[in-house]
Amino acid sequence: MSQIRIMVVVDESATLMDELSILPKPDYLLVGSAFSGEAAIELAGREHPDLVLIDISPDKNMDGIGAARIISEQHHIPVLFVAALKDEPLVARAQKTGEFGLVTKPFDRTNISNAIRLTLLQYGMKKELHESEERFRIFAEHTHDWEYWLSPKRKPVYHSPSCLRITGYTADEFMDNPDLLVEIVHPEDTDIVKEHILKACATSWSAADIDFRILTRQGEVRWINHVCQPVDNKAGRFRGRRAGNRDITDRKQLEIKLEHMAIHDGLTGLPNRELLVDRLEHAIASASRKKGRMAVLFIDIDNFKAINDNYGHKAGDLALKEVADRVLASVRHSDTVARFGGDEFVVVLSEVTAPEDAITFAQKISQVLAADFVSDGQGIIIRASIGGAIFPEHGETSGQLIARADAAMYKVKLTGKQGVEMASL
Repeated sequence: MSQIRIMVVVDESATLMDELSILPKPDYLLVGSAFSGEAAIELAGREHPDLVLIDISPDKNMDGIGAARIISEQHHIPVLFVAALKDEPLVARAQKTGEFGLVTKPFDRTNISNAIRLTLLQYGMKKELHESEERFRIFAEHTHDWEYWLSPKRKPVYHSPSCLRITGYTADEFMDNPDLLVEIVHPEDTDIVKEHILKACATSWSAADIDFRILTRQGEVRWINHVCQPVDNKAGRFRGRRAGNRDITDRKQLEIKLEHMAIHDGLTGLPNRELLVDRLEHAIASASRKKGRMAVLFIDIDNFKAINDNYGHKAGDLALKEVADRVLASVRHSDTVARFGGDEFVVVLSEVTAPEDAITFAQKISQVLAADFVSDGQGIIIRASIGGAIFPEHGETSGQLIARADAAMYKVKLTGKQGVEMASL
């Protein structure tokens, strides 16, 4: 075992040195003595002993407790006070600090040795605890995600500072108001979050995660990925749940954009074939349940190639967007307008009372499209051929209705273009 290096601070050096002589020489090594608080602080910084043994009042200029605190805080060295029992006020002050060890005179070899070792042990434990707390503080305060811990009764135990960056609310606000966690959830997601929290905190439910939206203090909508798991002590007793909230707004917006792109036309923003079929099948199912009718209109732009050839592809793209906008403006919100491909569009009329209703819609669209539009100062003429099919008269599946409407549109093409034709029975 290595020697314990000790520095002494005394006002009566001879007396204390005599008492120190009872220490076992192999175990302890005296590395220096000081006779004032200022000198003790300077010597401790230079020698950096394992322990400072200090008289309660080394001089009139600096209180021993004050010197001890500086030595402990600046040099991180444990301190053991020495005081006579008759000096009751001084002993009481030393004990009141709770920061340093204390041994009273007279003492023997065993007393002083045990006091030194106990002081070193306690200091080591405090140091280890402080370092552990510091590691936790650094980890918690510098983690990018918002971490928190709720007790089994849903009371907040801890919230990391990152909650401010994500929500606009401070950790203290979440600690003071346990309901704030739910209050900032987007109204459309409140029910699923409440259900999740209540279920999770009521039992030691296994780890789980959900995605939901919150409204920040500034009124912004942010997406949160919430992951939580049970917290148990060493005895296996449930202590609540630890949770991590990650801001996934950018990722979620990208996912939504990609999902939209997967089922929508990139040029016009209209539903593509995949979404068209889905909407059409829902419309067929609804009409079938109600024992009613719905209709499909197939639209083809006449001489679209000539627009591209005469005015350029940019004008052609603008013409397709114009068609999309005009057709959308001609139907109801419950109807679907989709780009089927190239210069072809399909309209799903979700509900029609009679076949004549579909013809009326088709004629309205034909008239709206007939108005010229301007591109780069040039007037461009748009004309369209439209074919229609009615459920259930012309077909009972999406494929049948689209095919019959397409065939009706080609009849218009064959008879001179720009017109409306319904499928024949």
